[in-house]
Amino acid sequence: MARKSRNLILGLIATATLVAAGFFMDKIIAFFGYTFNNITYSTPAEISQIAEDIGLTNYAKFIFGGTKPNVEDRDTFNVNCNSHDVEISTLGCYHNGEIHIYNVDSDELAGIKESTAAHELMHAVWAHLNVFERQQLEKAILEVYNSEQHNANFKKQLETYSEDELVEELHSRFATEVKDLPEVLEKHYAKYFKNQDELVNFYEHYRLPFEKLDAQFQALSNDLKTLQTDLDELQLDYEEKSASLEKEISEFNSCADTVGCFTSDYVFNSRRNELVQAQVALEDLYSELSQKVDEYNAKVDEYNNSILRGEELDSKMNSNSKNERRINDN
Repeated sequence: MARKSRNLILGLIATATLVAAGFFMDKIIAFFGYTFNNITYSTPAEISQIAEDIGLTNYAKFIFGGTKPNVEDRDTFNVNCNSHDVEISTLGCYHNGEIHIYNVDSDELAGIKESTAAHELMHAVWAHLNVFERQQLEKAILEVYNSEQHNANFKKQLETYSEDELVEELHSRFATEVKDLPEVLEKHYAKYFKNQDELVNFYEHYRLPFEKLDAQFQALSNDLKTLQTDLDELQLDYEEKSASLEKEISEFNSCADTVGCFTSDYVFNSRRNELVQAQVALEDLYSELSQKVDEYNAKVDEYNNSILRGEELDSKMNSNSKNERRINDN
């Protein structure tokens, strides 16, 4: 019986050793692959600058260089990243061990290529983490994801991701989009970035125009709702007063055509002056209504322009945008 127990223990040790050896062998293969690519790949100047700007550690530079990263025009990028959805802006991908970054050429969206490069680098890192390393990070990642602070930001964006895909995507997003992370994640990202909080600044910078547009869009939407309520009230008031005055004028004219209906010139003139004043007041109300309509239409134009502006920004990030040529020509 003791021999069986001993054999069982030896079997477990042997299995654990094989698993560990498998993880170790995977890292060795990746190491040699990255080494070969770093030696043979002619790194573009823009990629070297990006690596410096996002503050990669030497270890991260080794991995980054090993993925043969490149900034690509839309045709090349669409082939390498299989990006053909006109509704979705794909900024980069880690595919077949290589990092591809879409060349978003816009000063307004400065920081987008740097943030994308770091994001895709984290996918490369995740690909070579062993199951134990992933489990350690997964708990912290999901805690942040499920926190009230970040829940609204990511839940809707990532609702179509499977559980495995979700954790990996969050691993990349937290590195590039979230500051002040739990210690276990801070230490993990510190292996790759000299200052992860500063890295997030690239993301925040290129997202700023979108956030300003969102705020403007919401403000205009609220203004339009208020103006619509005011318009409805003014329109109703004008229609009621117009109908009432029309009836009173008709009655006045009928009375004027009837002998003895007005008992004196004073009564006639007094009633006539009342109707003239009511007509002037109705005209003033119409002017107020017209001004409110003009104000509403101006807000509608602003609202539509904000939508077009958002679409213009989106198109600059979308390698399949039909509007890209027109926008770039302006």
